[in-house]
Amino acid sequence: GWGMTARWQTQMMAWTELLEAVLPYLLIAIGIFFLIRSFRHEHHHDSCHNSPAIIRRDLHWGAFLLGMLLAFLFCPESAVFFFGMMLPVGVASAYPLMVPVLYGVGAILPLVVLVWLMRFAQTALQNYEQLMSRVQRWVNFFTALLFIALGVWVMVAES
Repeated sequence: GWGMTARWQTQMMAWTELLEAVLPYLLIAIGIFFLIRSFRHEHHHDSCHNSPAIIRRDLHWGAFLLGMLLAFLFCPESAVFFFGMMLPVGVASAYPLMVPVLYGVGAILPLVVLVWLMRFAQTALQNYEQLMSRVQRWVNFFTALLFIALGVWVMVAES
């Protein structure tokens, strides 16, 4: 049935026997690799894993670039609203300086909230990354023990 020839079945049996002979050693080797890795502390030397140092080093440039990005995002609407409406209303009002100041305060509040949320999210992500690093170390350790135990179990079961 199913197009399986005797030659194909013989080849599959040979591969199965080879896999059964190699499997315990392979499991033990993978387990030892995981065990060594679970005790090794990895230091990331690339810049993307060291964002607090980048922020401290490039604080002014980072703030400038974030401000430019937000200005480009909101600039067309803000420029029309400010120069087309706020300045004429401010000039015509009894307190000409208060209208642009109030507009500026009202415009900056959402950005302050956005920046605060970004800072809070960054801190939360850093804490989560540290937690996951500890969890990963323990998961690697128990996975290593499991692979070694399975390798020994398969080796004992075959003999």
